[in-house]
Formats: sequence, C-alpha cells, structure tokens
Amino acid sequence: MANAFFLVTGQFEGGSAADRNDFLAAVGAALVFLIDWNKARKLLRNWVAKDDAARILEWAARHRIGHRAFLELGGNELLGGAVRNAAPNRIGFGERLDQALGRAAAVDFLKAVLRLSTEALLAGQSVRMVRDQIEADLVRRLERVESALLAMVLRQVGLAHDLVAAISRYVATLQANQAGDGKALTARAAHIEQKADRLAFEARREVARLDARPVIGQLIDRAEEAVDELEQAAFIASLTPANLDKSLVSALAELCAVAITATEAAATGLAAAIEVPEGRRADSEDALAAVIRLVDAEHAADTCERAITALVFTGGYDVATSLSTLEFARAVERSTDRLAGFGHLLRRHIMIDLAA
Repeated sequence: MANAFFLVTGQFEGGSAADRNDFLAAVGAALVFLIDWNKARKLLRNWVAKDDAARILEWAARHRIGHRAFLELGGNELLGGAVRNAAPNRIGFGERLDQALGRAAAVDFLKAVLRLSTEALLAGQSVRMVRDQIEADLVRRLERVESALLAMVLRQVGLAHDLVAAISRYVATLQANQAGDGKALTARAAHIEQKADRLAFEARREVARLDARPVIGQLIDRAEEAVDELEQAAFIASLTPANLDKSLVSALAELCAVAITATEAAATGLAAAIEVPEGRRADSEDALAAVIRLVDAEHAADTCERAITALVFTGGYDVATSLSTLEFARAVERSTDRLAGFGHLLRRHIMIDLAA
C-alpha cells in the first residue's frame, strides 16, 4: 500500500551502563539524519535522478554531514540561486544538474553543497558566504565540462596530425625513388576521416546538449575542415606519377613538413588552453604562443604552395603531373588555412577565459 509503514523493535544487551550509553548515543546520532529526510530527498530529485538523491543523503549521513544545514540555509533556493548566478545561460529552467554536468559531476557537486552547508552553519558563516562558495564550485565544474569538450577537439587535431604524417611518409618514399602504396594511403586516409567525422558528430551533440560556448562548436568545424582537406590531399597524392621530378617532390615534402608543424601547434595550443580555466597563467601564454606559430605556419604554407605553382608553370611538365602536383599542394595549403582559422578561434576562447 502507498501509505504503509513499518514499526521495527529490537533489543540491545550491554554488559555495562557505559555500553548502554554508547549505544544510545549512536542511535541518537543516527536518528538525527532521518529528520526531514524525505523532504531533502524530494528536493534533490529536482536536480538528479531519484536513486542518486537517496544515495547522496546516505553518503551525507555516513560521513556525519547530513542534510539539515542544507535545508536550513535555503535548500532548493540555495541551489537555484547558484545556478542563476553562475550559469544563467548554461542550465535552463527546470533542467537537472546531471543533464548539464553529467551524472558523476552532478552527484559530486551536490555532496559538496551538503558539506559546505554543514561547515558554514557550524562555523557561523553567513548564507551569502556559503552561496558564494557553492557558486564558485559550480563554475569550476562547468569549466571542467568545457575542458572535456576541448579534449574531444584535441582528439580531432590528433587525427589531422596522423593524416598529414601518413601523407608525409608517402612523399618520403617518392623522394627515396621507391614506389609508394597509393591504395594503402587512400584507405588509411579514409579511415581517419571517417573516425574524425564520428568524433565531430559526437562533439557537436555534446555542445548542443550542454549549451556550451559557440566558439567550441566553431573549433570543431575548423578541425573537421582541416581533416577533410588532408583526406583530399592524400587521395591526390596517391594519383601522382611515380617518377615525379625531384624538385617537385622536395617542394611537396617541405609543404608537408609545414602542415605537420601546424597540426602540432594546434594540438599544443589547445592542450594549454584546456588548463587556462584553472588559473594557470603560464598555460595561457603557451596557448597564445602556439596560436602565433599556427599563423606563421599558414604563411609558410602559402609560400611553399606558390613556389610549387611556379615550378609547375615553368617546368614544362605533362598534364597529369602538373594537375596532381598543384591539387595536392593546394589541398595541403588549404588545411593550414583551416588550422590558422582554428588558431584565431582558440585565441578568442582563451581571452574569454582570461577575462572571466
């Protein structure tokens, strides 16, 4: 029945009055955590799943923290105020915390709220102070969510690096007068590009679900575009004649080296940017320096591509050689353009964090 309850009786047999008193003290200390337990459980169910709400309260009781201080300091209003002040555009009205932060992070946050409330009440701190502490904790957790999204973008950039490295190795075989396996290169490039597409789709879905900053979605786009250009470059490279002129092969190798530098700078800058929200000034400097290297790499790629174009137009090569070389060079150069755009977006993201 819905309104059923159970009355349980028991008997304790102690060897002394001291044992009896210890037992009664333990029972009393446990009973206090049942006061308004159901009220706290219903309140927490607004923010996480009902099973997690019960587990949070069980954890609080076992750690002698409890929920009474949380209720005393405002309960739902305490949490609602933190969300409104710390994340007005990130957590919508009626949205649960586990949807915005993820289940584990939301549970950890609510445990922290109960702990901070208890410590504040015991220390005689003001409600304003504990609200500030809770808001700061929520901001840090939201920043970690964005860091997780940036980590997905970093994996995209890593795939771009793998792709341009494979292209570079193929060109190196041509430099060594060896027959490159064009079919293997094309298959490898297609596999990497498909993996990058799946990762981009997953990352965009998470950006939409978490209502993350638009700049993160733009970073995903630029990284995906760079991978697409490099996949095209790999396909064109597989079609280049085996007996390509040494001067053309050397120029293409130089361009590939520049593209590798660009992907490495993008990865370095992004990895440093992930640490910026933690307040590490040195990481912001490293990230901004990587952005400069990205722009420099894009300029160097422009120079290489123009040098290759000049070689083709003045070398008197056949149509197949001329077209394949030009298209190969242009695809690689376009990938560095996309990475330079990635760098400008990364700089914007860093500056937002520094201004926060």
